[in-house]
Amino acid sequence: MKVANLPVGLIEGGRDDDKGKGFKQFDYNELLVLYNGRSPRGTGQKTGGFETVEPPFLGSIYLMQNERIDAIPAVLERLMSMDVDKSRWSAATKTAAVKLENWPIEELSGTIVHVIRQEAKYLSYFFERFTHHDQDMPRRVEGLNNTRPIKCHSQLAAGVEALQGLFPVIQPEWIEETLQLVDQMALDRQNACGGDHPTVSDFWEKVQWLLGREKPDDHVDGKSVNQSRTPDKLIAINLVDFEARCRNAGFPPPNMDQLKKLLRNSKSRKWIANKNVNNPADKVMSCWVFAQPLDAGRVI
Repeated sequence: MKVANLPVGLIEGGRDDDKGKGFKQFDYNELLVLYNGRSPRGTGQKTGGFETVEPPFLGSIYLMQNERIDAIPAVLERLMSMDVDKSRWSAATKTAAVKLENWPIEELSGTIVHVIRQEAKYLSYFFERFTHHDQDMPRRVEGLNNTRPIKCHSQLAAGVEALQGLFPVIQPEWIEETLQLVDQMALDRQNACGGDHPTVSDFWEKVQWLLGREKPDDHVDGKSVNQSRTPDKLIAINLVDFEARCRNAGFPPPNMDQLKKLLRNSKSRKWIANKNVNNPADKVMSCWVFAQPLDAGRVI
């Protein structure tokens, strides 16, 4: 609450989930109230009444971590995310970075003043382009239909285009390439909101692969990866057995510690319980039990 028009960074806030009870981890769901500028806290006044002060949030938040951010869909829909890596690094990149580091402060110190002087012109163009992208983005990006990611990324696209009015040195081809990235970011964000965590998706893909190579009698004999007696309704998987099957099939299993943290939030197949299951061969197995998806076309 002490900053305005400045970014506040939250670094590696979604890790170490299994530390002791004394460890307090940041909850990304608390960011939801900041989206429309609402205050994250209120303070009481010494007036003898019920007056409180709730100053609006005027800053911005950026999140940086290796793990995917895990939050409720309402929060995930309001984020814009991208991977930062060295895939496009080159010698020219280093040259440009060194040039920026050595740029005289005297030539840069007036940038904020320059931007503020262009406020009216900038905002007029920004809102014009936002309206365009908000209407056009669902048409040009196949499968994009979630209004919240569309709105957020349309604002970003409009901001990118408006940069040319502030800094004429920016080339049109740079803008065009960036807008293509923004479109892909919007679709990726929509998919991240409605789908499983990548580790969980990888788990179910491997389960599907293993089941697809089983013989018809494997389930009756208790040799199936699905240990449930009612495979049309439930999926019961022993993770130790699953890990061994993955290794025997020649591909690495998921990170099991991470998988156990995430499986309870499985969306495609809802987690029911961890319990002992009496499999079709009358053998008791400790399993993770999930509900079959309603549209399952075959036993998995």
